[in-house]
Amino acid sequence: MVAGWPLVVPSRNPLVVLPIRHDRDTLSHIRRERAFSINVVPRDLGQRAIEIFGVKAADKLRRWGNVAPCVKVGCKYLGDSTAHVECMYDGEWAVEDHALVKCRPAHWECRGGEYAGLALCGDSP
Repeated sequence: MVAGWPLVVPSRNPLVVLPIRHDRDTLSHIRRERAFSINVVPRDLGQRAIEIFGVKAADKLRRWGNVAPCVKVGCKYLGDSTAHVECMYDGEWAVEDHALVKCRPAHWECRGGEYAGLALCGDSP
């Protein structure tokens, strides 16, 4: 799915909070799998990301093409992202028509680029 910027709470044990509408299939996938990645794509891939991940469709990762297995948790990430965060689901809060999904980052990588200035960019656990 395409999402707005997550909220990063930097601390010894960082927390990432991601707003997801209750009616998104992504939310049920996260609840079931309990692991997922947050990917930051460069500006030149932004429109392609919206076209693939911003609509209800099957095989989104296959359609994207460049995916890799996560380093520490059971998920995949976009290989051409400028940064990715590997997340372990840590519950959620309901806020109107959204769930604020809590993520405990297990690993992150920042590969440079215009959008890699995340609060997590630095040493991964």
